[in-house]
Amino acid sequence: ALLIAAIALPLGALLAYKLHELVQAQYRDAERITQGLAENQAVRIRSLFENTQRIAALIAERPKVRKLDRTNCDPLIKDLLQLPQLVQNVSVLDPERRFICTARQPASNAPAHPHSGFTQALNGQPGLSGPVRGAIDQRWIIAAAHPVPGGDGKVAGVVTVTIDLKRLGAEIDSEAIWSGARSTIVDPAGFVVA
Repeated sequence: ALLIAAIALPLGALLAYKLHELVQAQYRDAERITQGLAENQAVRIRSLFENTQRIAALIAERPKVRKLDRTNCDPLIKDLLQLPQLVQNVSVLDPERRFICTARQPASNAPAHPHSGFTQALNGQPGLSGPVRGAIDQRWIIAAAHPVPGGDGKVAGVVTVTIDLKRLGAEIDSEAIWSGARSTIVDPAGFVVA
């Protein structure tokens, strides 16, 4: 019995050690895969926001948009909502945040909510807001904003293209590899935005 114990005890310890090494290796592999997935999603989301800013810039350059005429809106504004993207709304606003043209009409004549992207655009620079509640249906959005120059070269209006953060979160979760996995988007201040 002593001989069996002398052989079994070191073998048991070796087996436990090898099992521990195997579990640690699998943990490191899972961590590496998860980190890679997170980095890929971050690149995709950054690209989505950059593309949204490019869309806002292109719209701001269109002749009908630059006229800032409520009675003659560019049809492209509404057409953009037909694309299979996460765009929630496209609007042209005056400097007081009143809607000039918009794909989705607000329920009242209330102005759009102020956000940092709009403020940047009013100062002549393209901007991207942090998470804000949208003026139309109070959904959490991020807005790309681009200045619309007037004839005098000053900012006469702002184009905003908004992304619905709930739909963005659902899009990310639909690509989860593991059953029950959840993804979140966190802004630089550490707030979960989607």
